[in-house]
Amino acid sequence: MWVVCSQFRPSGLSLRLNPEKARAIAGFDPVNWAVETRKDLNDWIAHLDELKIPHSPEIEASIGWLLVFNDPDGLEIHVYTDESHGVDHGDRPGYGRRVGMAG
Repeated sequence: MWVVCSQFRPSGLSLRLNPEKARAIAGFDPVNWAVETRKDLNDWIAHLDELKIPHSPEIEASIGWLLVFNDPDGLEIHVYTDESHGVDHGDRPGYGRRVGMAG
């Protein structure tokens, strides 16, 4: 297991070892994080590259940019930017709309 959380501000995080349940939800994305800017996202891309962790390219998502990678159990980790790219993709299939942000 590895945790890469230096820029994130989680209010609480519980980690449990349960390989059977982890395999059952591999490919699912129950964890989504936010970074403030596109530069922050690119800093994460560089960090993952240094660790040799495979990841998506920077993706132009519904509101901002997105980075996707998998944890060691196969769960998808999504990192979105709060910064908007200014293009609303909310009417395109597979894209969502921002409804609110925590915090």
